[in-house]
Amino acid sequence: MTAPAPPPAETGPERPAERRCAAPGCDRPLPPPALDADGRPKGGRPAKYCDDRCRAAAFRARQAAQSTVVDGALARAGALLGPLTEAGQRWQQVLAGLTAQLAAANDGALAQLQAAEAAAEEARAAAAAADQRAHTAEQRAAAAAAAARTDRQAREQADRDADAATARAETAAAAERAALRDLAAQQAERARAESARDVAITAHDELADRLRAAQAATEQAGTELRTHERLLAETRHEAAEQRARADRLTDRLAAATGRAETAEAAAERLRAELAELRAAAEHQRRDHDARADRLRTELDRVREQAAGQRADLAAERAAHAAARDQVKGLRADVERARDQLAAAEALLHAAKSTHGPSDPDPDSGGGRAR
Repeated sequence: MTAPAPPPAETGPERPAERRCAAPGCDRPLPPPALDADGRPKGGRPAKYCDDRCRAAAFRARQAAQSTVVDGALARAGALLGPLTEAGQRWQQVLAGLTAQLAAANDGALAQLQAAEAAAEEARAAAAAADQRAHTAEQRAAAAAAAARTDRQAREQADRDADAATARAETAAAAERAALRDLAAQQAERARAESARDVAITAHDELADRLRAAQAATEQAGTELRTHERLLAETRHEAAEQRARADRLTDRLAAATGRAETAEAAAERLRAELAELRAAAEHQRRDHDARADRLRTELDRVREQAAGQRADLAAERAAHAAARDQVKGLRADVERARDQLAAAEALLHAAKSTHGPSDPDPDSGGGRAR
């Protein structure tokens, strides 16, 4: 029994260029694609590697490259975020210290200003009270001076009356002496002269009493005047002390106002420095945000690359699984072909045993078909 003749070679399109293994360091050709029963390539992605070792090596190389890229991006992100975090912490500390100093300066300046205003108010009240007491003392002194003037006028009037009474008494005495000289001639007028003398003596005594009363009133008015003058001097001294105290308080108020202005200027400088620090912090924050955006963009790109590589890995795993399925199918085909070959060899051996070596099959060509 002769073997069937091989079918004639079919003419078709030219075969593509030979493809090589894509694994690093391997340049071996790739195996031909698996064909189905009709001789057409089976579905699935074409193989990129010559065997599983090259596929595993390529996977490890890609994974190492991806790890290097991700680690480098993370290291750069950490290196960029570290100084920004430290600068932000330092800015927070400086801002807290400046805020505390500004609050303390404002509180101190406000307390000093309030104390100075209270002291100035007290000084103004004390000066007003001192002026009022001085005015009252001056009024009392003026009244005492008026009373003294009235007493002095009364004393002067009493002195004038006493002088007049003395003059009248002297005139009466002269008249009496004249009357005495003329006693012999003027006996009739003696009684009148004696009566006039008694009247003059009585008037003199009354004028003397009035003079003594006026002197006593003058002395009392002088005493009261001296008392009022002493009170006026004391009041003036107290007013001078109050004015000096008011001047000192005014100086303290001016000094406190100067310190408050200095504190306000310092506060303004602190506010300006705080505004500059805030502007610098805002600039650093914007830089930080820009760097963070760049890092996020780079991380997104790395994630996209990783996602693409994971997709490639999944596709390669699917291709690997499909290739394994193809290998299993080829192995099954090889096992079936081996079984068929064993069956054919068994039939041939049985045919040889039946016909014997002396009666060979004329179509066999004197030998076993291979």
